[in-house]
Amino acid sequence: MEEVTLPHRHGEGQNIAQLQAQLDQVEHFSAISEVFRQLDDATRLRIFWLLCHCEECVLNLSAMMRMSSPAVSHHLRPLKASGLVVSRRVGKEVYYRAADTAQSRLLHRMIEQLAPIACPGAGPGLGPDGGPLPAPQTEGPCTPQQIAREIHDHCLQHLGQRVTIESLARQYHINPTTLKSAFRAVYGSSLAAHIK
Repeated sequence: MEEVTLPHRHGEGQNIAQLQAQLDQVEHFSAISEVFRQLDDATRLRIFWLLCHCEECVLNLSAMMRMSSPAVSHHLRPLKASGLVVSRRVGKEVYYRAADTAQSRLLHRMIEQLAPIACPGAGPGLGPDGGPLPAPQTEGPCTPQQIAREIHDHCLQHLGQRVTIESLARQYHINPTTLKSAFRAVYGSSLAAHIK
């Protein structure tokens, strides 16, 4: 592209060429705009936030949202089209969850920072020792990495017991793929290879 000559000089310095090069990347701004378009509907945000903590089918989402299945499906389509939500089919059922992407994680954190809500703590259930898993020790919004560290610490105290990533994900209200990625990010690929 040709260099832009500004009609007025206000002491901007040499950053103008770099700023202009970024401004000319219209496709990047279009992608971000599509993500932010999801913010204009409170119901869509509620569904997205819920899917950050669990993987569910449309019927269960409908019950939790107190909405009809077609209404939930109407909101899932743009969330999936924008890449914030992914799905997988098991037989006749389709399960939805938040995508494990930087955009999804950022939107999730933004929702929890702007509203007085936070990741749910662990409820009663069985951990590797047959007793309850500990509730997350963090206050306020929790990241998958924080949850991974807490689960890791608990499992170290009960090395003789076997636990699956799915049971931990259900207990901590986080999708299994995100939890596995969190273990990988915190502890590296050597530990993540042992998590099934």
